[in-house]
Amino acid sequence: MFYLFKILNKIILKGIMLLFLYLVTAYYLGRGVLTALVALSAFCVVSIIMNLIKDKKSRSRDRSIEYEKKVDYYVKQLLLKTRTAVSKFFGEIFSQAYSTVTRSEFLILKEKGSSSPSFLVLPVFTTPKINGDSVRRAFILAKRHNINKAVILCNAYDKDAETALSGIKSINIRLLDKYSVFGIMEQYGVYPSIEEENAANLGKKKFKLNFSNLISS
Repeated sequence: MFYLFKILNKIILKGIMLLFLYLVTAYYLGRGVLTALVALSAFCVVSIIMNLIKDKKSRSRDRSIEYEKKVDYYVKQLLLKTRTAVSKFFGEIFSQAYSTVTRSEFLILKEKGSSSPSFLVLPVFTTPKINGDSVRRAFILAKRHNINKAVILCNAYDKDAETALSGIKSINIRLLDKYSVFGIMEQYGVYPSIEEENAANLGKKKFKLNFSNLISS
């Protein structure tokens, strides 16, 4: 019934558009066969343009859905791995561009040829959504290693994390969610491997998954 209503609605709308075009054309050309042909031609052109716009929006929407699936798929792999494995994974990525010191929980990145650390990276994929505790942990680690810039990589973060972040002024801490994390993977062309035992459990994990420049201030 709803499908028939949609078809009827489209027919009515197209009929109104055709009538409108005919009346506008008749205003300038007067009534007659020529007016009807011009109005019909204009109707066909407008319909083609509208269909092209609709198809473009549809393709764009399909690409967005496909991209979303891709992001979720790869970031889920990190949620299934141990903290040490995640740190090692990002160590392999960032070692392409930085001198990297990889610890079990975090990484310290230095510009190649520089002795002072550039920033601290804290990957947190032990939970689908981090809170203020992760922000405070990044702050403590950065202070301990005399680093004034830190980046937290995560799947998503809640309001508590944002509140904790707003209260920290002495350390520049940035939160990067799953989209930024996937952007890093794309930038360096490195993606997490899927372990056989994790692949079997991938469909059982029902997480709520919701780049800018990593080193920009």
